Amino acid sequence: MLKCFFWLAITVTTVYAVAHQASTLRTLKQLEWKNRVLIVLSKQPAVLFKKLIKDHSIAINERDLVLFVIDRTSQMVSNYSGGIDASLLGSLESKLPDGNAAFALIGKDGGLKYYGNQLDIVEVFNEIDRMPMRRWELTEHSNH
Repeated sequence: MLKCFFWLAITVTTVYAVAHQASTLRTLKQLEWKNRVLIVLSKQPAVLFKKLIKDHSIAINERDLVLFVIDRTSQMVSNYSGGIDASLLGSLESKLPDGNAAFALIGKDGGLKYYGNQLDIVEVFNEIDRMPMRRWELTEHSNH
């Protein structure tokens, strides 16, 4: 009986460790074909974007959008629900197309879709809504 309990404990621990490891985001490749990604480099403290994320949570979730907001002190705020590996920070900044861009939108296919110097979240939503994949998603949802 004790031996059986011991093996059960090891199995549960192993399953938990594997599940926890899988939810830690190490690269944006893990989000491909599941999420769009918005990377924002902010001159303001990243924590100020928590309100923006909360205020637009419905629209963000409807568009499968994961945000990463990074400020000048390399602090990051995100709506990603799992853990985020510290090494991801550098790769996020490298996704911006030029040194002047303040944000970049990455599509579900992993490609750069939209970027600019001034973030307007409503315009980002509009840009997403013009994407063929998003139009297909809307059609699929309306058919069910």
